[in-house]
Order: sequence, then C-alpha cells, then structure tokens
Amino acid sequence: MSTVVIVAFGSRGDVAPFTGLGAHLRQAGHDVAVAACAPYKGLVEAAGLEYRWLPFDPEVGPQSEAGRRYVEDGGSTRKLAGMLGEVREIMAGLGPAVAEAAKGADILVNSVLGGIFGYHVAEAMGIPSFGAYVTPLEPTGDFPPIMVDLPSLGRRGNRALGRLTALGQRFYLRSINDLRRDLGLEPTTTRETLRHQREQRWPVLHGFSRHLLPRPKDWRPGLELTGFWWPHRDPDWQPSQELQAFLADGPPPVFAGFGSLGNGRGGAPGEIAVEALRKAKVRGVVSGFEAEGDDMFPIGDTPFEWLFPHMQAVVHHAGAGTTALGLRAGVPAVVVPGVVDQFLWANRLKALGLTPDAGKQKQLDPDRLAAAIRTVLDDPSYRDRTRRIGAAIAAEDGVKPVLELVDRLTR
Repeated sequence: MSTVVIVAFGSRGDVAPFTGLGAHLRQAGHDVAVAACAPYKGLVEAAGLEYRWLPFDPEVGPQSEAGRRYVEDGGSTRKLAGMLGEVREIMAGLGPAVAEAAKGADILVNSVLGGIFGYHVAEAMGIPSFGAYVTPLEPTGDFPPIMVDLPSLGRRGNRALGRLTALGQRFYLRSINDLRRDLGLEPTTTRETLRHQREQRWPVLHGFSRHLLPRPKDWRPGLELTGFWWPHRDPDWQPSQELQAFLADGPPPVFAGFGSLGNGRGGAPGEIAVEALRKAKVRGVVSGFEAEGDDMFPIGDTPFEWLFPHMQAVVHHAGAGTTALGLRAGVPAVVVPGVVDQFLWANRLKALGLTPDAGKQKQLDPDRLAAAIRTVLDDPSYRDRTRRIGAAIAAEDGVKPVLELVDRLTR
C-alpha cells in the first residue's frame, strides 16, 4: 500500500475532518501522515495517524491586532487587507514546511490552504496529488466567492468575481516561486497554475453534502462532492461526571459556541450568547468562553458528535464542520456567521428553512438571538426539516470516493 500525506493547514475545523478520513485510509491499508499546526498534534495522533509539523498557531492568529480587526468587522474586505502582511509572513514559511512534511509520500492530499504549496511540491516529487476541500473555491455562477460577504451578483457577476478572487493567489506567488526554485522547478504564474489544473483536470474532492449545497453545474470535470468527512472519535472518550450530571439535572440545554475565530473577539460574543440563552429561558452548554451560574456549563475539548444529540438546539458560527455535525445530530440551529465561508453555510441553512435569520456576529444582539432560539424551539418544523436532511447526510459515504481516488492515482 501507499504512503499518504495529508496537508491540513488551518484551524481545528480544518484539521478535524482529516482525522476521520485519515483513519479510514489507514484501515484500508495505507500508511497515513497528517501535516498540521502544532496545537493539533494530539488530535492527529489520537486517530492513530502520524503527525508532521506545520508552522503557525491558528489559536493565536486571531488575537493579533490585525486579526481582531478583521474578525470584529465581520471579515470585511476592508479589514482583510490589514491581515495580508501577516498572512504573507506565514505563507513564506509554509512552503518549505510542506515540502519537508511530504518526504516519503506516494501521494499528497491537500486541504484548501495546503494546496497552495502542495500542488507544486507534488510536481517536484513526481507524485500524484489532489485537493480535499471542505469549502467550495472554484468560481461559479451559483453564489459569490466565499472570501467576500456579498449578496448574489447574478450568475455572470458571481462567476466574474470568483475568477478575480482565484487570482488572489498571486499574493503568494513570490513564496511559491521561491519554493519552486528550491525544488528545482521553473517559476510559474498564478494564471499558468490555474490553467494547468484545469487542463489536467486536477481532482478536487469536496467533503460536504449535495443535500446542503448542490454541485454547481458550471464546474469543470474533476470537481466532485463526496458527502461530509467526519472527525475521528476516540472510542475511549467519556464525558466528565460534572457534564453528565448537568445534562441529567434538567431539560436538554442549548449549545452556544463560535469557533476559534469568534473566540478571538474576546468576551463580547460569549457574554451576549449567555444573556440571550437566559432571555430565551433555557439552560446552556457553552464552548470557548466562561459563564457563571447553575444554568450554564462551560465545556472544554468535547466531541460535538457526542454532545449535540444531547442538545435541543445549537447556536454557532456556521463553520463547515460544526454545521455538518449539527445537521447529522438532527438538532435545529441558530447561526451567526462571522467570517469567510461561514456566510455561505448560514445562507444555505436559511434557504433550506433550517434556521431563522439571527444576523451576523458583528451585529450580535441578545434580544434578536433569544428570539431566534425561541423560534427554533417553539416551531417544530425546524426540527423536522433538520432531521430529514440530517438523515440524508448521515446516509452518504463521503470516504468511499476518496479511497477510490487514492487507489486509482497510486495504481
């Protein structure tokens, strides 16, 4: 069998799906290593996979001044420019780290950000590679590019803006060409790289469900949806006695958490969420912030796939992984997106009638959030629709197409 290296650069939500995917590849007989940032070493090794180091700490990044401004302004393009200098420094060190992590690989599997360098590393090594994305990046007329919080511009406008956004990889071109030079390759351009990927039909498998977001019909061949990739769950994990006692000591609570970027905004989102939970007259389980009182229980590292079925609703940031786990649990959601692809998933949940409009994180209001919580609890249609789509999502086998592609490319 082959040695598969997965380049999973990013935050916890970017890494977690690849722990489950990697575990399935290992069960199929492959040697599997996951390259990720240091805070997720334990996450990778708990799945029985080899860990390989990548630079940067995503838990610290949002705490920088530019990062805070970007998140607090709701991921606006105006504030995005302020982060680009920091991003450039991070990316300059990422290319060599990806090349080091890929040593000994027979095939390279690239997450969204990992693919910026992984594609070139695989070319230099003479091995196959493919993209494994949990968000859609290819330009399409169906929706605007995920990096901008904009309403639909129509099919032509969405696609034109998507093509323009794709060329944003030029920002990393110096780092890419520095890496290519070190690897013995000729320099390239962003347009040339994108053209090669189109002409070669470089495969990109997307780990989300067609039931949530159908495959755009204007995508090129080679871009496919597989269904969600679920995080590996440690079979020996058990909740604390305190958490079990809290769950047993009253009606099912409502979960509230806004992911690592939302937590980077300090106490504001958490304080508003706790106030909203109390206005909605529900008990709460909260993640990423503190809350005092017998009606609130702050949790640490707790698998959402275990936790969510114990909730009567989940309030979250509409990150891809959290959205998927909430749907699979059949629990209605209240979503308040903050940055990048969170707006896409929030809009899809609203379009499918799975959540009311609770606004965005930069407009977070306790009264509006409390009203949205009461809406999903008091109107059973939200739970019914969520359970139906959750059953359809759970029935998909998102791993099978990945296993088949790995076998085909390494034959």
